[in-house]
Amino acid sequence: MEQIVSTGIIDSYFAKLKSNLSIDVAIVGGGPSGIVAAYYLAKAGKKVALFDRKLAPGGGMWGGAMMFNDIVVQEEAMPIVKELGVSYHDAGNGTYIMDSVHTTSALIYQATKAGATIFNCYSVEDVVFHNDAVAGVVVNWAPVIREGMHVDPLTIMAKAVLEGTGHDCEVARTVARKNDIKLNTPTGGVIGERSFGKGLVQTTRDLVYNTKLKVTTAKYYIPSGRCIRAVDYSHRNPDGSVGTIPDSLMKPFKTKAGRTVYDGGGITPDVKIEPEKYAKVTQELVLQDMIFDFVNEYAATHPTIATPSEFVLSDELFNEFKEYLKKREFEYETASQLVLERLVKATQDEKYYDQVSSQVEQLKKSLGHSIDRDLDVFKKEISDILSDQLMERYYMQEGVIEYHIRNDKDIAKALEVLSNNEEYQKILK
Repeated sequence: MEQIVSTGIIDSYFAKLKSNLSIDVAIVGGGPSGIVAAYYLAKAGKKVALFDRKLAPGGGMWGGAMMFNDIVVQEEAMPIVKELGVSYHDAGNGTYIMDSVHTTSALIYQATKAGATIFNCYSVEDVVFHNDAVAGVVVNWAPVIREGMHVDPLTIMAKAVLEGTGHDCEVARTVARKNDIKLNTPTGGVIGERSFGKGLVQTTRDLVYNTKLKVTTAKYYIPSGRCIRAVDYSHRNPDGSVGTIPDSLMKPFKTKAGRTVYDGGGITPDVKIEPEKYAKVTQELVLQDMIFDFVNEYAATHPTIATPSEFVLSDELFNEFKEYLKKREFEYETASQLVLERLVKATQDEKYYDQVSSQVEQLKKSLGHSIDRDLDVFKKEISDILSDQLMERYYMQEGVIEYHIRNDKDIAKALEVLSNNEEYQKILK
């Protein structure tokens, strides 16, 4: 029996490998971009093979952020998400949350179902050239490369090779290195070799066992001399975590104009605008996807709406949204109601309820809410989110930005300050 199993695996695998020695497209790197590319190419009838050095293709998407297995995608990716049947929920502001394990599994399943072949534990050592054109890749077992063993590789011939290795750009680097080939980029080399974020410029250095060291080589500053970085890696908490720089450690210094500012902790705005705090009804409308679902249903029967520069949410449309909520039987409990319920239970358990029952009943009346009333009271903030969703649905992210240019309170305040020269000069002093 054991021999039958082994024979079946060997025969099947080598038949698969042999059939992919000559293909239309070789994809190097099995992250989400490589897998999605494999899906669409295979769907278009191309013979596609994807090579990934890891045991589990999918790149870093499996672990989400810090092994919190959820990922965030923007509106631009949603047509792909919907086509591949990936579950998601709207997180607002043009972003959507998906389970990373479910998503990665769905991408791999759909790519292979479309006809693409995925080879895991494969490293691409080199690129094949015929007549000064890329004609395939040279592959080997990933453990062979990792252990530095001298084992001859195999050649996969391909009409096209697709780079999917991310920041490393391994294929492009190899192409640029061989025969002094100059890439069609402004620098003639690979663009994006260095990544930066949150104020730091970092460069990678290769280490053993296919690992890399990320070294901070520079910081980003605004013209006045303030670094945009908000955390200090040179001072860590006892558990090794990094926190923000406390106010006590911030030091004042002068700009060229003589204005006092403070180092560390990022850039403190000269004119502070408090972030929006939404009512419970607004939060629940978002969390229960009521606004998202309404916008989709509305778009199905209304092919166009006013442009972002002209759009104004009408009372008629808002009332239509209210009727939609009634149809969906929208309900929610406020935080104060939940606290009151716990209070009632506590007083009953402690046998105090009879003494305070009248006060409790009065609180129930005071804290009770009507959905119709709440929708009217918080109409402004609900309308703002509803408008954002409509802009995003009809005009994508560009529409949201254009709409916000004339409706964003931060922009309005900035224009107000800039148009008042006296106030502006006070800030600069």
